[in-house]
Amino acid sequence: MERQNIENLIEAIQSTGIIHRTEVSIPLTLSCKILLPVPWQEKSFKDLLEINLPKSIKQLWDKTSGLRLFEDVTYSQWGFILWAPNQVIKEQQQRIAQRREDFRTGDLIIGEFLGDSELVILRCDSTAPDLEKVMIALPL
Repeated sequence: MERQNIENLIEAIQSTGIIHRTEVSIPLTLSCKILLPVPWQEKSFKDLLEINLPKSIKQLWDKTSGLRLFEDVTYSQWGFILWAPNQVIKEQQQRIAQRREDFRTGDLIIGEFLGDSELVILRCDSTAPDLEKVMIALPL
């Protein structure tokens, strides 16, 4: 994703803001937030995780430390969270250790869905045909 596309994405998320869903059986208030960027070290991903980050995730993390998309502000049972770089490193080490057989070399866990156990995976293996593809890892 080019830098302009990242900026357009962030602008679209910011303009979404708060959504009130009243047409469903249980009314929901959903929130979309862009978290302020924080300093991070790309080298940590190579040194600690042996992963070379794709350009698109680096560009995104330079603009924001994370995304909270369509988060249910009342019950916290809905939404997608894209983690900050430091949280990705922490979660990657812990979650891969728990489910090593479920991931391939170069898989980077970048976020989760609230209320469920699905994880969001970014393919970072530069030799694989699915480089930079995003996948959802289902619970055990």
